[in-house]
Amino acid sequence: MKSFSKQLRQGLAMETKHQVKDVAVAEELTNMYEMESCFLFKMGTKNLDAIRYESFELACGEVLEPNDCIKEIHSSGSAGNLPITTSEGWVMRYIGRLKLTNDSFTNLRTSNWVGKDVILFDAFHEHEPENKYVAPGRRNADQSSKDSSDGYYMAYLVFSGNMLFHTRGGGTSCVVKCSGLTRWQPSKTKVPSRANGAYVTHSIRTDKTAAKILDAIHTLGKQGERISISAVARRIGISREHVNRRYKHLFETKS
Repeated sequence: MKSFSKQLRQGLAMETKHQVKDVAVAEELTNMYEMESCFLFKMGTKNLDAIRYESFELACGEVLEPNDCIKEIHSSGSAGNLPITTSEGWVMRYIGRLKLTNDSFTNLRTSNWVGKDVILFDAFHEHEPENKYVAPGRRNADQSSKDSSDGYYMAYLVFSGNMLFHTRGGGTSCVVKCSGLTRWQPSKTKVPSRANGAYVTHSIRTDKTAAKILDAIHTLGKQGERISISAVARRIGISREHVNRRYKHLFETKS
């Protein structure tokens, strides 16, 4: 007959073994959270190993390569079709693609997503590179902020036509049909260490409307005409209000 102390030791050993196994499973699987502007993944080891570091072509024709950095993915701005934009000072960095599988998530929202791709981003602050983008809270129980080095990634489901999709909680969702892209151009005098790779990717490209505006500005300048938002808007056939709201920055050094 086993002594009580031996039984207790064996029982504790078995309980500890189960606890370690539970922790290992938790670290292996990914948790998905709904945010206002994206999905947030706390990545497990299965999915970290499955990231594909490859390019992605947005619906507007712009191509993201791993380490490309952006400030905004433009969209119509109508209800349910909002742009993806960053807060002041923050830059999103494209990481790659991931195929969703049931056995790598603790809480995949619907089986309809199994087999579909998401594209992944992390982020950094261009002036304060020590800042991390996941604050302590329900999705991060620790007392310190987290980022991709801790396994946190922003994600968007790839929809038909390479549109992007995410739910927002409360039964609402958002589809992002890219109409253009604002890429981040780092300072030539100070590139933050967390922006690794951002400044060695291809040159900054703009969306089609911005290209038309820049062409019109160049033409007006060559013709010796006054460069103004109204003149450019008339020339390319879009509203002055739209140009003023979205593209005013293109005129800052042109007038």
